[in-house]
Amino acid sequence: MNKHKHHPQEEHKKTADAAQPGAPAGAEPGPAAGNDASKPARPAEAAEAEKLRKAEEECARMKDQLLRLGADFENFRKRSLREKNEICENANEALALELLPVIDHIQLALKSAAKHKANSAGSPRPEPGTKTAQSHSTSSGQADSTGSGQAHSTGSGQAEASFLEGLRLIHEQMMNTLAKFGLEPFESEKQPFDPARHEAVSCLPSEKDPEGTVMTQTRQGYRFKNKVLRPAQVVVSSGKPVVPPAENKEKSNI
Repeated sequence: MNKHKHHPQEEHKKTADAAQPGAPAGAEPGPAAGNDASKPARPAEAAEAEKLRKAEEECARMKDQLLRLGADFENFRKRSLREKNEICENANEALALELLPVIDHIQLALKSAAKHKANSAGSPRPEPGTKTAQSHSTSSGQADSTGSGQAHSTGSGQAEASFLEGLRLIHEQMMNTLAKFGLEPFESEKQPFDPARHEAVSCLPSEKDPEGTVMTQTRQGYRFKNKVLRPAQVVVSSGKPVVPPAENKEKSNI
């Protein structure tokens, strides 16, 4: 009776062995061998990939920010240099404009001196034997006055010539210095009238100059770095003078 007694545990073992063919008898069922290694590895790889992606994005963002900062600094440097040059040019232009009246006065002085010198050279001198108010003085007095007068005239003439030469050199040096900064005069006579460069002060008829041509220049014009600093004051020709008809003359006479 005891040998054929039914044991539930033995039946459970047989059922498990039948469910897993090839498994040794008495082995307990469990998960697959590959599942134990894959489950803990997948979250670690995902975390590393996420960190790498974020690092690449941060690197790209910092690179773009660096490029933008470099471009902004280069634009700032160019703008600062341009503003500095503009300030210097405006200051030089204002200074040159203030010096133009001084240059005009020096030029007028030189022209007046040259005209006075020409008139003095062309003035008639008294001929030998001509009686003057000094003829009534004694011979010794005449000799002394003549000698002193000649010495005075010679000394004054040399001093005047030296003074004019020094003034001319000062004017030349001033113009050369201003030319280094961009100031230069421009010619206007015998050229077509240009409103951008000329300022008409009068309009006169002329037999030689065609209509609209500058006849004479009354004030010098100047240019500062290809920009008109001060227009020239000129007299413009209105063309040939109009001759009234003979009939109009007769009527006017009547």
